[in-house]
Amino acid sequence: MAPAEVPRIGEALGALSLNSRYEREWQLRRKDGSLVSAEVIATQMPDGNLMGVIRDITQRRHAEQALREQEAQFRTMANSIPQLAWVAKADGFITWYNDRWYEYTGTHTRASRGMALAAGA
Repeated sequence: MAPAEVPRIGEALGALSLNSRYEREWQLRRKDGSLVSAEVIATQMPDGNLMGVIRDITQRRHAEQALREQEAQFRTMANSIPQLAWVAKADGFITWYNDRWYEYTGTHTRASRGMALAAGA
């Protein structure tokens, strides 16, 4: 267990005694000393025993971070061009506009989000 997690053991046991179910992400330490992100789910059984599952989610966390970085790069690029740009679903429902769109139209996010593209546009 990562040293920062040790004080949380008592919190987890307290939560289980009140709620009978506990779910949280923990940082665990491997034998080689490296840290791993783990999803911990525990349930207090009717007889008072605990049943738990620990799932390594390190790769998922790395993938999420990579996706956040790619999205940030896309937004930087799309907001740097002088043209209007947007992202729409196949049905024309618009999910994102670049900054130029808002400057040109004078609208704000809530007013524009979801506007469908006009037929033939």
